[in-house]
Amino acid sequence: MVLVEPMKRNSRASHKESHSIQHPKIRRGIQPIQYQDENDHLYVGLKDPLQLRDAVILLPYDLFCLLRYFDGTHSLDDIIAQYARQFGNFLPLDRLQKMIKKMDDSLLLDNQRSQKKVAKIESAFRDLDIRDAACAGSSYAAERSALEKELSDYFDNAAIEKTVIDKFLNKSIKAMIVPHIDLRLGGATYAAAYKILRHAQPVNLFVILGISHQPTKHAFVMTTKDFRTPLGLVKTDKRIVMNIANRCQTDFFVDEIVHRNEHSIEFQTLFLQQTQTDFRIVPILCSFSHLQSDVQKRQIVEFTTALRREIGGSGSVCFIASVDFSHIGPGYGDDNRPDSFVLAEVERADRAVLTTLAQHDLGAFEHQFKRSNNKYNICGYPALRTLYEFLPASEAMLLRYDNAIMDEERSTVTFASMIFS
Repeated sequence: MVLVEPMKRNSRASHKESHSIQHPKIRRGIQPIQYQDENDHLYVGLKDPLQLRDAVILLPYDLFCLLRYFDGTHSLDDIIAQYARQFGNFLPLDRLQKMIKKMDDSLLLDNQRSQKKVAKIESAFRDLDIRDAACAGSSYAAERSALEKELSDYFDNAAIEKTVIDKFLNKSIKAMIVPHIDLRLGGATYAAAYKILRHAQPVNLFVILGISHQPTKHAFVMTTKDFRTPLGLVKTDKRIVMNIANRCQTDFFVDEIVHRNEHSIEFQTLFLQQTQTDFRIVPILCSFSHLQSDVQKRQIVEFTTALRREIGGSGSVCFIASVDFSHIGPGYGDDNRPDSFVLAEVERADRAVLTTLAQHDLGAFEHQFKRSNNKYNICGYPALRTLYEFLPASEAMLLRYDNAIMDEERSTVTFASMIFS
């Protein structure tokens, strides 16, 4: 009996691994990146936000199209049949198996090996008190003096007239909408809002509503970790975060790992360090669409109610919605490059959303997304929707609206800065 039991356990493990290969399932959050070689052949890179392996693997476009069937229920025969329906050709089994092995070796499949690695990374991250900068050296300078110079240049290029700054001088800033696009593309748009904030009344607490660019189990993700940047340490108000958690039945820490590499909060901390002195943050990642499930609707009410009650006596509070707006072009699933006509249409749609924010009209805001089914892929919806819950009657000013070209196909992202006082 002693010899048989280990064999049973190994057999079960072997069966699970065999099933994961025969019915492959891709891990949540794997991000596609398009590449084109010198012969115009299209490839798609699979980027792992958790970086279980360092390398980005490349798949030919026809094989990438099969990943929608990597859900743990489709067999290899099913996938080959789907390939024939889509492309009208036969997919050799060994080609599919090589693709699966390549993904498995890179820990991109959801199976025992990858789950064990993910659990180890999640556990190590949970034990940390400080969340280190993920984008230093890539999206902005990693060395303090170079970063200070970089940020100073963004402020110089913000082009905010003195009359506008004077309008908000020593006023209370209740909320801001700022981008989360790479600083090198949108730095001046960030700085436009933070330039106003620098001359306004001091703020004790900033509630930063970021966007999770990875799928999550719940509508919000919290962390108690402080944020380290090349400029120093930004303190998270742990008491407030834990009090919010204690008011909620949902565990909004369950996907805390997504904070590890998410940039939408990190970028705001840099500008806060440049403009504020004595402050703390409440970092929140938002993760839901305009098509909310009943569970998500309940979670939104649960979370925003807890947050409202907790910050009621926290002194001066400013909400920061760290959002980008439309994402258009081939890089975001469109067939064609955006031309001037499309860009004009997109700008009208973006400005319509901004107008509903300025007018504090929730019905009109929701209508903008639902009537078009978020046609232009505004990724900032969940943070903006959450912001609505905390916007009192206030004066709003759009400071800057801009866009950036993201690739050779002229895929474009739009963004803006707006301030509420």
